[in-house]
Amino acid sequence: MNVASAIKVNGNQIAEARLAVARWRRRPLRLEAVERAIAGKPLNEETATMAGEMAIEARSPAPQRVQDPADAQSRARAVRGGALPATT
Repeated sequence: MNVASAIKVNGNQIAEARLAVARWRRRPLRLEAVERAIAGKPLNEETATMAGEMAIEARSPAPQRVQDPADAQSRARAVRGGALPATT
């Protein structure tokens, strides 16, 4: 899992934050709800724990690996038809 953060502080308070995670997605997932939740909070362990728990809840699950050739064909048809995103 990759995590990126940029946090502006004013004294000991978080003035603004930008947070993103990436793992299975083509693009990072921006954690805007977490950013809003920590804005104005003190820069301390309690806030970091809260942000971490929210980030875990927000992350998307890993895509399932295709085991059966019939499943692979179904997925290929769905991707071609636009019902599923293509994966790398």
